[in-house]
Amino acid sequence: MKTTPLKKSLVIAAVFGLGSVSFTQAAVPFSDNFSASHNYFTNGVAGTGWDGIVNSGAMGAGSVAGGGSLNWETAGNTQWDNGKSDAALLYLSVVGDFSASVQITNVANGGFPNAGLLALDPGNMGDWAYNDYHFNDNNVFFNSVNGVVPGGGNPAVSPRGGYVRLDRVGTTFSAYSKVNSGDSWRFIGSVDRGAEMPTTINLGLTAASYSGTATTATFSNFSVVPEPASAMLVMAGVGMLAMRRKRSV
Repeated sequence: MKTTPLKKSLVIAAVFGLGSVSFTQAAVPFSDNFSASHNYFTNGVAGTGWDGIVNSGAMGAGSVAGGGSLNWETAGNTQWDNGKSDAALLYLSVVGDFSASVQITNVANGGFPNAGLLALDPGNMGDWAYNDYHFNDNNVFFNSVNGVVPGGGNPAVSPRGGYVRLDRVGTTFSAYSKVNSGDSWRFIGSVDRGAEMPTTINLGLTAASYSGTATTATFSNFSVVPEPASAMLVMAGVGMLAMRRKRSV
């Protein structure tokens, strides 16, 4: 079952001034538990609520949904790393602050397979933030600026958790994971992208193969919601606006 918003952006956070209100933006809720059958390789994203597929030529014929899961196949020798940004990405166009999560139940084939949640600059394939369910039995947070993953090591946690989460607050992206659904989220790392990453980004699911063999990742229970702090702010803002209107009557 999918919950598809009428719009992919919504003004939800308020900052109060003297007699005026200014707003920042945050994501509209969207979820997909992949219960409906759909062949992404044959039919693209039509009727799914998703906005598109980046690097669709790298998507394999096994990219199908149904029965509560999505199998996402990507060609061999595809990466989000080492100056490459060529793996298939199923994405939503998301505006502003968000908290996205998904469960990864399997990553099969390929000598060095990985999968996860990725936020991509629509205007620059080299700018992205990636919460990676990594082949080395850990979760790794990769950050690429103009095609370069900065040196000094990438933050990681182990053992690898199949539940992954990627948040945005302002210009900061943060990654989390957990092993079991009832566990607390483990913080992996964060990065402040400043003005490099635009307000509207492509957010979604990807898999990659660091070998010549195709990789298939299995996802379930994807959701994206406004980042909690932004959601609380808008609730306070709506209440304040209502109070002001009542007083002015």
